[in-house]
Amino acid sequence: MGKQSTRENKTIYQLCREAAGLTRAEASEKMDAVSDSKIEKFEYETQEPTPYDILQMADAYKRPDLCNYYCSHKCEIGQRYVPEIEVTNLSNIILDYVFMYPLNWGIFGAAFATELAPIISLCILSIHFFKKTNSLKFVLKDLKISYLKTIFTLGLSSFINEFSSGIVLIVFNFLLLAQAGNIAVAAYGIIANLSLVSIAIFTGISQGCQPLISRCYGKKETNNINHLLKLSLKVSFIVSILLILLVYLFTGDIIAIFNSENNQTLANFASDGLRIYFLGFLFTGINISTISWLAAIEKSKYSSILALFRGFFGIILCAFLLSICFGITGIWLAFPVCELFCALLAIF
Repeated sequence: MGKQSTRENKTIYQLCREAAGLTRAEASEKMDAVSDSKIEKFEYETQEPTPYDILQMADAYKRPDLCNYYCSHKCEIGQRYVPEIEVTNLSNIILDYVFMYPLNWGIFGAAFATELAPIISLCILSIHFFKKTNSLKFVLKDLKISYLKTIFTLGLSSFINEFSSGIVLIVFNFLLLAQAGNIAVAAYGIIANLSLVSIAIFTGISQGCQPLISRCYGKKETNNINHLLKLSLKVSFIVSILLILLVYLFTGDIIAIFNSENNQTLANFASDGLRIYFLGFLFTGINISTISWLAAIEKSKYSSILALFRGFFGIILCAFLLSICFGITGIWLAFPVCELFCALLAIF
């Protein structure tokens, strides 16, 4: 048996072959019309395998998951319709049901399931590091403070986006409670839930482009960077238009899902708020994509400034000032006004 490669950053094709204990020559013998030189090209990413090649490798290496990997990472149709199965999401769905109904734990059960799901996912995925076939080892070597500083500055904008949402929820709830009472807070609960789902779509778009932009930045492929940024902005804008149309066309139907008691006051608050609030999504996708792009090309300073303004200082300042001037309508306006200013700041 040939000696295994010791190079870093091995592709999944090489890892699967080595896990099966095969040299390239031995693997080639188990396949039709796939030479050892061709396998080497797949593993060093100088040639993309065809679906037929993937099927042969999956059979030869006894790794049917290669097919899922290819569909979800390499195939354009598969990237849209065959997403990878997330262990976290699956366990969360199952535990939500078990804790809330058979065990009758109610809301606590749902919250506990959400907290437990990523721990289960982490434990399952960590099994890989204890296998003999694992080629990735954690080693403390040349640990420098400068590395930690770089990691912190590049990840700061993402941290702000995640952290600030909770702070903004609290501020909006207090302002609405002071302006119009509990029903207005309940109406904001509807808007906030829909908003979080919508923002997740734009976050997914930006996170999908960010590693590609980083790779092009490392290779100094300026044209590809600009192409990816434009593509991200175009897709985000199209999605934002669709979301706004959906909200305006089906406002009553959407609110009815959350308003089982048919409270007319709640419906009125939520209807006005939803239509005003969601206008901000005209700029949200642009802002999130721009922040992600700046982080990807190592302009962490500007990325962090935009993230801080958009997710913390800008939105809170707009909420306070506009609520004083326009009451509850001003609170709904805070989000679109902040997103607009953030987009203008990003441009200039």
